[in-house]
Amino acid sequence: MPDTTPSLDDLMAQTNRLLQQDWNGVSIGALFGGLGVLILALLVRSVMARAMVEGVVNLFSGEQKSGLDAKTIRRIAAPLRLLPVVIGLYIAREIIDPPESIRVIADQILRTIIILSLFWSLSRAAILLTLAFKSVERMMSSAMAAWVVQAIRVLLLAVGLAAALEVWGVRVAPLLAGLGLFGVAVALGAQDLFKNLIAGAVILFERRFDPGDWILAEGVVEGTVETVGFRSTIVRKFDKGPVYVPNSMLADRPVINYSRMTHRRIRWTVALDYSTTKDQLRAICRDVTTFLEADAAFAPADEAPLYVTVDKFGESSVDLILCAFTRSIAMSDWLAAKEALALEIKRIVHAHGTDFAFPSRRIYVTQQGQGPDSFGLEGEVAEPFPQDD
Repeated sequence: MPDTTPSLDDLMAQTNRLLQQDWNGVSIGALFGGLGVLILALLVRSVMARAMVEGVVNLFSGEQKSGLDAKTIRRIAAPLRLLPVVIGLYIAREIIDPPESIRVIADQILRTIIILSLFWSLSRAAILLTLAFKSVERMMSSAMAAWVVQAIRVLLLAVGLAAALEVWGVRVAPLLAGLGLFGVAVALGAQDLFKNLIAGAVILFERRFDPGDWILAEGVVEGTVETVGFRSTIVRKFDKGPVYVPNSMLADRPVINYSRMTHRRIRWTVALDYSTTKDQLRAICRDVTTFLEADAAFAPADEAPLYVTVDKFGESSVDLILCAFTRSIAMSDWLAAKEALALEIKRIVHAHGTDFAFPSRRIYVTQQGQGPDSFGLEGEVAEPFPQDD
């Protein structure tokens, strides 16, 4: 009985004929080769991706001090894991060499994956903006900073999705035009919200004030800034009550930032009695000026205005004007300097034998007689005499 067991050569010949057969215009051998390359790419993806990510971590961390920790770099480099898959798809397409109709679809799939992975990488890299805008982030709360990064990420992903749809022939422009009309309707109803959002961005980039600054917006609020939001700013008044001020009210009005003063001013009017002689006035001005120049709490004349001089004759006093600036702008230091100055002025005035004036009025009383009075009648009028009250 003859042996019917196929030999190795027969098996190789049958396998060769099977691989050379076409399936929808693609040889079975090329199809298996392409699938093998794709499976191999998926198997080595984890190893290759880990190696590439660790390479990026080693490049941007360590001694270079780029400001990024390893965890952040791994998060940004996560889309690199798609790179082996993209390379495997490209090699598999070249091996299979499908018909034109299938090749077009394969190219579209490949371009879609590349576009999505690119914008995915950009959305992950949006966290780098917090490093680029350190000064802005310092003014924002952590929640608002996270909101900004998240908004940028969503925008990048939306643009990437629109680009991917364009690859498949989906026209995004008409859809955006329809959404634009809807956006106009929404904007008309929420114009105050958008106005405050724009004003918040202006405040952040102009850096009018920082959290902790003492500000005054005339007719609006005075207090200490706590947080600067996109819609409103929280200002805590000196009675510890928080005020939520719309940003447009702080962007459109003059705002005084007292925390950025270089010095703090003391401006007084010192009223002295009319019996004070000119020598006493000169001596008082000289001694007060000497005290201000010698005290380290006050700025010298070459650094800030400093003068003590006779100003005017008031209704019941000779007025001296005093203007000086303290070096420190802290409230406690300013009050301490004012107290020391007030006590020294009192000592100097009393030391020179005079005193401070107080409001008084002098009344002249006329005796009635036969002389002409205020109505022009004849008669004698006694000499008027003063009377103080």
